Amino acid sequence: WRPRATQRATLFGGASRERSRRVETTSRDTGQSGRATSSVAALAYDAAIGARVTSRTLLSHSTMTSALSAFERSLDNNRGANTTDSIASGGLLSYQASRDAAVREASLRQDLGFAPSPRHTFDAGTEVHWLQTDWGWRIAGDRSLLEANASSIRLGQSLPAGFDSSIASQRVGAWVQDRW
Repeated sequence: WRPRATQRATLFGGASRERSRRVETTSRDTGQSGRATSSVAALAYDAAIGARVTSRTLLSHSTMTSALSAFERSLDNNRGANTTDSIASGGLLSYQASRDAAVREASLRQDLGFAPSPRHTFDAGTEVHWLQTDWGWRIAGDRSLLEANASSIRLGQSLPAGFDSSIASQRVGAWVQDRW
């Protein structure tokens, strides 16, 4: 959109998603799935201030999410979720794990340009970013309490059954550039 000959506003947006699922077709006892999404939206405003000065303001927002999960039902101890006693009992054991992550960012940027001559430009700008990052996982089902394997919660060999982490942060930047 051009409100005036020396001004322009531009709106941009995009989104994507991806999904996958895999299940062992022979037994249906193991499987994995994944999902990812991303989106971005930005609004830019460009203006010429006289014959030698330019300004650009950019406001944007982006989001990325990702989720992974896996499951297994098994009698086989070498996969890590089973104990010797439970295999001897003849029962199927079940193990599930999932991981979720997300990053959201909003940013504001301001650029100013000055051209005192056709062969000399001076640029300066500043920007600020606001970020929110989330991470978590869940592990459920039959876990070995004695064996030091991937499902063990003893001997310091594995992860806790659940974890959630979230952090908000900000970044600020500024620059000056003189080109001849």
